[in-house]
Amino acid sequence: MKLTNKQKGVIGETAVVLELLKRGFDVININNSYQNYKNADLICMNPNNGKSVMVQVKTGTTHNILAGFTSETNGIVPNLEEKIIGPWVFVFMNVKDNNINMEFYILTKEETIELIKTSCDWYANAYNRKCELKSKPMVGVEVDWLKGESSKATKLHPEYKSTLSETYRADLQRDQLELTARIEREVLAGKKLDVVWNMTLAANAISANVPRGAIESIRSLEGVTAVAIENRYTPDVVSVGGEYETDMAVSGQMTGADAAWLEGFTGAGSRVAIIDTGLDTDHQSFSAEALRYA
Repeated sequence: MKLTNKQKGVIGETAVVLELLKRGFDVININNSYQNYKNADLICMNPNNGKSVMVQVKTGTTHNILAGFTSETNGIVPNLEEKIIGPWVFVFMNVKDNNINMEFYILTKEETIELIKTSCDWYANAYNRKCELKSKPMVGVEVDWLKGESSKATKLHPEYKSTLSETYRADLQRDQLELTARIEREVLAGKKLDVVWNMTLAANAISANVPRGAIESIRSLEGVTAVAIENRYTPDVVSVGGEYETDMAVSGQMTGADAAWLEGFTGAGSRVAIIDTGLDTDHQSFSAEALRYA
């Protein structure tokens, strides 16, 4: 399926409208009356309090979603605060065969301005270029940045840390707390969920001990993508002659060392030198809050 940019925009706007309607908001698509209305696509109204907001929708099928304007070669976007007048919704469309899967990323006006401002400065001024930019670059937003992930450092540029990194993780933590409460209420009949740990960076996951009979009920809850049963391993109890530690009892067979021993190669009389750079005890992985970095 090959879509034009106009078709992508219409699909993205329509999808956002439907999502807002499902949540009880009233929505007007400005583009139905004014094509390419400046700085906004939708008017979203809350019928409960009468408040409304102008919403901009940006849709893309690649991992870089264009913002619709350029920056100067020095990384500054002129009148950025005037271009962004309300929240933005970024729609990433993953088009495969005849199927379209969508991801929605909602940013406040302030979050959008900060993300574009810092990423444009990084692109214009932090890159290792042999020559300066000759033309004004198009402003694009990486989907990874919208997820709160960074662009890793390379030979061409240093790391760019998304300004949404803490915001995104805070949102995941809130969602996980809400899901935990639902599991306790709807599956465990009010009993507390035995949470072992939460992950919000390496993955969006909750590890918990639950009765086996509750697994299918948890799997069926809205917001749960998958439930995986963790494998548990226990060391084999091996009876062998001599003084062996349990965890080394079968290591010879595993590595093939026992065959060398039968040939008379035992390593007796050899000297072994171990060169180690040491242990960085200040590393975040050794802190009491190590899982905060997971």
